[in-house]
Amino acid sequence: MTVKFREFRPLDADEFSPFDFFDDGAKQRTIMSSQYGSDVFTIYDEEGVMGVVGCTPIWEGVANMWTLLGEGIYREPKAFSLLTGKLIEEMFNKYGLRRADAHVKMGHDKGVEWIERFGFVREGIMRRYLPDGSDAYLYARYL
Repeated sequence: MTVKFREFRPLDADEFSPFDFFDDGAKQRTIMSSQYGSDVFTIYDEEGVMGVVGCTPIWEGVANMWTLLGEGIYREPKAFSLLTGKLIEEMFNKYGLRRADAHVKMGHDKGVEWIERFGFVREGIMRRYLPDGSDAYLYARYL
């Protein structure tokens, strides 16, 4: 299988089911982010959409990076991760980033492992941060 990416299209959100740890509004926020200037990419293979990767600039040199992932990532986990890493690097270069923030829901150990592979380090806990009021770890990657 070949894993590829393209610019996100709103209908891509209907082509996969995000993991349960994403709240019900995650798809709508992804669509809104793409419409309001974030860089949003759909990662897919021959079987369909695997997930979405996004970068939202905050101010010069700083951005928030995020994902919306589904079961499709398990079809080709290494290829999916390599492509995600490439997109992270491209966003650092495109925006001249010195810092990128991300978050992982507390208790989502696989998410913690995954984000740390990309060089993100945990900075702390954001209490009641997520839409459902749950806590999340704050991560950042610096250049």
